[in-house]
Amino acid sequence: MKKPSSAAAKAKAKAPTKAKKPSPASIPAPSGPGPGPASDKEAPTWRALLVDDDAIARSCLRAFLGQHPEVAIVAEASDLASAAHAARDHLPNLIFLDIHLDAEDGFSLLPHLPSPPHAPEIVFVTSEKARALQAFEVGAVGYLLKPITAPRLAETLTRLRSPAATAKEALSGTLDQSDTVLLREAGRLHAIAIEKISLILAEGSFTHVHLRTGEKLFLSQTIGKWEASLPPALFLRLDRSTLVNRSRITKAEARSRDCTLLHVDPLPTPIELGRIGASRLRKLLLADK
Repeated sequence: MKKPSSAAAKAKAKAPTKAKKPSPASIPAPSGPGPGPASDKEAPTWRALLVDDDAIARSCLRAFLGQHPEVAIVAEASDLASAAHAARDHLPNLIFLDIHLDAEDGFSLLPHLPSPPHAPEIVFVTSEKARALQAFEVGAVGYLLKPITAPRLAETLTRLRSPAATAKEALSGTLDQSDTVLLREAGRLHAIAIEKISLILAEGSFTHVHLRTGEKLFLSQTIGKWEASLPPALFLRLDRSTLVNRSRITKAEARSRDCTLLHVDPLPTPIELGRIGASRLRKLLLADK
Protein backbone atom coordinates (compact mmCIF):
# COMPACT_ATOMS: atom_id res chain seq x y z
CA MET A 1 0.00 0.00 0.00
CA LYS A 2 1.37 3.38 -1.07
CA LYS A 3 1.91 5.87 1.76
CA PRO A 4 0.90 9.49 1.23
CA SER A 5 3.73 11.90 0.64
CA SER A 6 4.82 14.23 3.45
CA ALA A 7 3.65 17.27 1.41
CA ALA A 8 0.15 15.84 1.05
CA ALA A 9 -0.02 15.07 4.75
CA LYS A 10 0.96 18.64 5.62
CA ALA A 11 -1.71 20.05 3.26
CA LYS A 12 -4.36 17.86 4.87
CA ALA A 13 -3.35 19.00 8.32
CA LYS A 14 -3.58 22.67 7.31
CA ALA A 15 -7.07 22.32 5.68
CA PRO A 16 -9.72 24.31 7.60
CA THR A 17 -12.31 22.31 9.46
CA LYS A 18 -16.03 23.07 9.15
CA ALA A 19 -17.49 24.91 12.12
CA LYS A 20 -20.23 23.03 13.90
CA LYS A 21 -23.63 24.71 13.96
CA PRO A 22 -24.45 25.48 17.59
CA SER A 23 -27.51 23.74 18.96
CA PRO A 24 -30.45 25.96 20.05
CA ALA A 25 -29.77 25.00 23.65
CA SER A 26 -26.23 26.37 23.45
CA ILE A 27 -27.28 29.80 22.16
CA PRO A 28 -27.57 32.23 25.08
CA ALA A 29 -30.92 33.96 25.50
CA PRO A 30 -30.85 37.66 24.64
CA SER A 31 -30.81 39.93 27.64
CA GLY A 32 -33.13 42.89 28.13
CA PRO A 33 -36.79 43.33 27.12
CA GLY A 34 -38.27 41.32 24.33
CA PRO A 35 -40.72 38.52 23.64
CA GLY A 36 -40.02 35.30 25.40
CA PRO A 37 -40.19 31.89 23.73
CA ALA A 38 -43.54 31.21 22.09
CA SER A 39 -45.67 28.73 23.96
CA ASP A 40 -47.66 26.02 22.22
CA LYS A 41 -50.85 27.00 24.05
CA GLU A 42 -52.17 30.34 25.18
CA ALA A 43 -52.91 30.73 28.86
CA PRO A 44 -56.63 30.26 29.61
CA THR A 45 -58.61 33.47 29.90
CA TRP A 46 -61.16 32.07 32.35
CA ARG A 47 -60.52 30.25 35.63
CA ALA A 48 -63.82 28.47 36.21
CA LEU A 49 -65.48 27.11 39.33
CA LEU A 50 -68.31 24.62 38.78
CA VAL A 51 -70.99 24.59 41.49
CA ASP A 52 -73.68 21.91 41.21
CA ASP A 53 -74.94 19.27 43.61
CA ASP A 54 -75.47 16.86 40.68
CA ALA A 55 -72.19 15.06 39.88
CA ILE A 56 -73.47 13.98 36.47
CA ALA A 57 -74.39 17.57 35.57
CA ARG A 58 -70.89 18.71 36.58
CA SER A 59 -69.38 15.94 34.49
CA CYS A 60 -71.36 16.99 31.40
CA LEU A 61 -70.45 20.64 31.85
CA ARG A 62 -66.82 19.68 32.37
CA ALA A 63 -66.86 17.71 29.10
CA PHE A 64 -68.39 20.62 27.14
CA LEU A 65 -65.92 23.11 28.62
CA GLY A 66 -63.10 20.80 27.57
CA GLN A 67 -63.80 21.92 24.00
CA HIS A 68 -62.95 25.52 24.94
CA PRO A 69 -59.23 26.01 25.68
CA GLU A 70 -59.87 29.55 26.92
CA VAL A 71 -61.51 28.02 30.03
CA ALA A 72 -59.59 26.19 32.75
CA ILE A 73 -61.59 24.50 35.52
CA VAL A 74 -59.82 25.29 38.80
CA ALA A 75 -62.31 23.73 41.24
CA GLU A 76 -65.70 22.08 41.68
CA ALA A 77 -68.20 22.21 44.54
CA SER A 78 -71.48 20.55 45.41
CA ASP A 79 -72.78 22.91 48.12
CA LEU A 80 -72.55 26.54 49.22
CA ALA A 81 -69.93 26.05 51.94
CA SER A 82 -67.46 24.24 49.70
CA ALA A 83 -68.20 26.72 46.89
CA ALA A 84 -67.37 29.67 49.14
CA HIS A 85 -64.11 27.98 50.22
CA ALA A 86 -63.19 27.19 46.60
CA ALA A 87 -63.88 30.77 45.52
CA ARG A 88 -61.63 32.08 48.29
CA ASP A 89 -58.83 29.56 47.71
CA HIS A 90 -58.74 29.44 43.89
CA LEU A 91 -59.93 32.97 42.98
CA PRO A 92 -61.93 31.99 39.89
CA ASN A 93 -63.03 34.75 37.51
CA LEU A 94 -65.94 32.68 36.20
CA ILE A 95 -68.48 30.61 38.15
CA PHE A 96 -71.06 28.24 36.69
CA LEU A 97 -73.62 28.25 39.50
CA ASP A 98 -76.59 25.94 39.88
CA ILE A 99 -79.58 27.68 41.46
CA HIS A 100 -80.96 24.62 43.25
CA LEU A 101 -78.28 23.04 45.44
CA ASP A 102 -80.32 20.43 47.28
CA ALA A 103 -82.02 22.52 49.99
CA GLU A 104 -79.80 25.57 49.32
CA ASP A 105 -80.23 28.48 46.93
CA GLY A 106 -77.35 29.33 44.61
CA PHE A 107 -78.06 33.06 44.95
CA SER A 108 -76.95 32.79 48.58
CA LEU A 109 -73.36 32.32 47.39
CA LEU A 110 -73.15 35.83 45.92
CA PRO A 111 -72.58 37.74 49.20
CA HIS A 112 -69.54 35.52 49.88
CA LEU A 113 -67.80 36.42 46.61
CA PRO A 114 -65.35 39.31 46.08
CA SER A 115 -66.83 42.70 45.28
CA PRO A 116 -66.29 44.53 41.97
CA PRO A 117 -63.92 45.02 40.26
CA HIS A 118 -62.64 41.63 41.46
CA ALA A 119 -66.02 39.89 41.38
CA PRO A 120 -66.16 36.79 39.15
CA GLU A 121 -68.57 36.57 36.23
CA ILE A 122 -71.60 34.39 37.02
CA VAL A 123 -73.39 32.00 34.67
CA PHE A 124 -76.45 30.51 36.35
CA VAL A 125 -77.35 26.93 35.51
CA THR A 126 -80.85 25.68 36.20
CA SER A 127 -83.76 23.59 34.98
CA GLU A 128 -86.34 26.38 35.25
CA LYS A 129 -86.92 29.64 33.37
CA ALA A 130 -88.72 31.49 36.14
CA ARG A 131 -85.67 33.07 37.77
CA ALA A 132 -83.91 34.39 34.66
CA LEU A 133 -84.80 38.00 35.38
CA GLN A 134 -83.55 37.70 38.96
CA ALA A 135 -80.28 36.28 37.62
CA PHE A 136 -79.69 39.18 35.25
CA GLU A 137 -80.69 41.73 37.89
CA VAL A 138 -77.69 40.61 39.95
CA GLY A 139 -75.41 41.01 36.94
CA ALA A 140 -75.18 37.45 35.60
CA VAL A 141 -73.70 37.15 32.13
CA GLY A 142 -75.55 33.97 31.28
CA TYR A 143 -78.48 31.74 32.17
CA LEU A 144 -78.11 28.16 30.95
CA LEU A 145 -81.11 25.88 31.04
CA LYS A 146 -80.57 22.19 31.73
CA PRO A 147 -79.85 20.01 29.91
CA ILE A 148 -76.95 22.17 28.73
CA THR A 149 -76.12 21.94 25.04
CA ALA A 150 -72.80 22.69 23.35
CA PRO A 151 -74.23 25.52 21.16
CA ARG A 152 -75.84 27.30 24.13
CA LEU A 153 -72.62 27.08 26.12
CA ALA A 154 -70.66 28.41 23.14
CA GLU A 155 -73.04 31.39 22.87
CA THR A 156 -72.51 32.18 26.55
CA LEU A 157 -68.73 32.07 26.18
CA THR A 158 -68.99 34.34 23.14
CA ARG A 159 -70.78 36.92 25.28
CA LEU A 160 -67.98 36.63 27.83
CA ARG A 161 -65.38 37.31 25.14
CA SER A 162 -67.29 40.26 23.67
CA PRO A 163 -69.68 41.78 26.24
CA ALA A 164 -70.45 44.70 23.94
CA ALA A 165 -71.81 42.28 21.34
CA THR A 166 -74.42 40.82 23.68
CA ALA A 167 -77.36 42.63 22.07
CA LYS A 168 -76.28 41.58 18.60
CA GLU A 169 -75.89 37.97 19.63
CA ALA A 170 -79.17 37.97 21.51
CA LEU A 171 -81.09 39.18 18.46
CA SER A 172 -79.65 36.66 16.02
CA GLY A 173 -82.35 34.50 14.45
CA THR A 174 -86.12 34.81 14.61
CA LEU A 175 -87.71 35.25 18.02
CA ASP A 176 -91.06 33.95 19.15
CA GLN A 177 -93.67 35.89 21.11
CA SER A 178 -92.96 33.77 24.20
CA ASP A 179 -89.19 34.31 24.06
CA THR A 180 -87.11 36.40 26.44
CA VAL A 181 -84.22 38.33 24.95
CA LEU A 182 -81.05 39.39 26.78
CA LEU A 183 -79.89 42.94 26.01
CA ARG A 184 -77.25 45.24 27.44
CA GLU A 185 -77.78 48.94 28.16
CA ALA A 186 -74.95 51.04 29.63
CA GLY A 187 -73.22 47.96 31.02
CA ARG A 188 -76.36 46.49 32.62
CA LEU A 189 -78.08 43.37 31.35
CA HIS A 190 -81.85 43.28 30.86
CA ALA A 191 -83.96 40.18 30.32
CA ILE A 192 -86.88 41.41 28.19
CA ALA A 193 -89.94 39.35 27.35
CA ILE A 194 -90.80 39.95 23.69
CA GLU A 195 -94.51 40.33 24.42
CA LYS A 196 -93.73 43.17 26.86
CA ILE A 197 -92.24 45.40 24.15
CA SER A 198 -94.80 48.04 23.17
CA LEU A 199 -92.92 50.25 20.74
CA ILE A 200 -89.47 50.65 19.18
CA LEU A 201 -88.38 54.02 17.79
CA ALA A 202 -85.18 54.51 15.81
CA GLU A 203 -82.61 57.21 16.42
CA GLY A 204 -79.84 56.70 13.90
CA SER A 205 -78.27 53.30 14.55
CA PHE A 206 -79.77 53.23 18.06
CA THR A 207 -83.29 52.45 19.25
CA HIS A 208 -85.58 53.53 22.07
CA VAL A 209 -87.43 50.46 23.34
CA HIS A 210 -90.65 51.23 25.23
CA LEU A 211 -91.90 48.46 27.53
CA ARG A 212 -95.38 47.76 28.88
CA THR A 213 -94.12 48.63 32.35
CA GLY A 214 -93.46 52.21 31.22
CA GLU A 215 -89.70 51.67 31.26
CA LYS A 216 -87.66 52.85 28.27
CA LEU A 217 -84.29 51.47 27.15
CA PHE A 218 -81.80 53.10 24.80
CA LEU A 219 -79.93 50.36 22.94
CA SER A 220 -77.14 50.11 20.41
CA GLN A 221 -79.30 48.13 18.00
CA THR A 222 -80.73 49.14 14.62
CA ILE A 223 -84.45 49.03 13.96
CA GLY A 224 -83.76 46.85 10.92
CA LYS A 225 -82.19 44.19 13.14
CA TRP A 226 -85.20 44.37 15.46
CA GLU A 227 -87.58 43.95 12.53
CA ALA A 228 -85.67 40.92 11.23
CA SER A 229 -85.79 39.23 14.64
CA LEU A 230 -89.23 40.04 16.06
CA PRO A 231 -92.30 37.95 15.10
CA PRO A 232 -94.02 39.73 12.15
CA ALA A 233 -97.44 38.54 13.30
CA LEU A 234 -97.08 40.76 16.37
CA PHE A 235 -94.89 43.70 15.31
CA LEU A 236 -95.65 46.17 12.50
CA ARG A 237 -92.95 48.22 10.75
CA LEU A 238 -94.80 51.42 9.88
CA ASP A 239 -91.98 53.63 8.59
CA ARG A 240 -88.22 54.11 8.78
CA SER A 241 -88.28 54.82 12.51
CA THR A 242 -91.35 53.05 13.95
CA LEU A 243 -91.92 49.41 14.90
CA VAL A 244 -95.02 48.81 17.02
CA ASN A 245 -96.58 45.90 18.88
CA ARG A 246 -100.04 45.76 17.31
CA SER A 247 -101.59 44.47 20.53
CA ARG A 248 -100.53 47.70 22.28
CA ILE A 249 -102.21 50.08 19.80
CA THR A 250 -105.18 51.74 21.50
CA LYS A 251 -106.23 54.38 18.97
CA ALA A 252 -105.27 56.09 15.70
CA GLU A 253 -106.41 59.65 14.95
CA ALA A 254 -106.18 61.02 11.41
CA ARG A 255 -105.56 64.76 11.74
CA SER A 256 -104.80 65.32 8.06
CA ARG A 257 -103.47 63.47 5.01
CA ASP A 258 -99.96 63.96 6.33
CA CYS A 259 -100.51 63.49 10.05
CA THR A 260 -101.95 60.60 12.06
CA LEU A 261 -101.59 60.33 15.82
CA LEU A 262 -100.97 56.79 17.02
CA HIS A 263 -101.74 56.00 20.67
CA VAL A 264 -99.68 53.13 22.10
CA ASP A 265 -100.07 51.77 25.62
CA PRO A 266 -98.47 52.82 27.99
CA LEU A 267 -96.98 55.92 26.30
CA PRO A 268 -98.55 59.07 27.79
CA THR A 269 -98.52 60.91 24.46
CA PRO A 270 -99.22 59.67 20.92
CA ILE A 271 -96.56 59.38 18.24
CA GLU A 272 -96.98 61.15 14.92
CA LEU A 273 -97.11 59.18 11.68
CA GLY A 274 -96.68 60.66 8.23
CA ARG A 275 -98.61 59.71 5.12
CA ILE A 276 -96.60 56.54 4.44
CA GLY A 277 -96.82 55.29 8.02
CA ALA A 278 -100.56 55.95 8.24
CA SER A 279 -101.21 54.24 4.92
CA ARG A 280 -99.23 51.18 5.96
CA LEU A 281 -101.03 51.06 9.31
CA ARG A 282 -104.45 51.12 7.62
CA LYS A 283 -103.50 48.33 5.21
CA LEU A 284 -102.13 46.12 7.94
CA LEU A 285 -105.08 46.63 10.26
CA LEU A 286 -107.61 46.10 7.45
CA ALA A 287 -105.86 42.85 6.54
CA ASP A 288 -106.58 41.59 10.04
CA LYS A 289 -110.34 42.00 9.59
